[in-house]
Amino acid sequence: MFALSGDFKIDEKEMSKRLFEGSRATFLEDVEFLEAVQSNRDDRSLDGLIHITADGAQLQARRMLSTMIGAEQAR
Repeated sequence: MFALSGDFKIDEKEMSKRLFEGSRATFLEDVEFLEAVQSNRDDRSLDGLIHITADGAQLQARRMLSTMIGAEQAR
């Protein structure tokens, strides 16, 4: 979700258009990068990830889910 607010030139459609186009361009810059990340993560494997402290909780949760899924599939 993204929001942009301001109390300037609210009646000028051109200003609204410029703000929208600028914000859109900023988000679209990330599309190629995010698609590449998603492509690399499609296998859901933890192999190749760099373990950093900031990702510790996420990695632990993924390992726990992987273990639980494996146990469920083994039944």
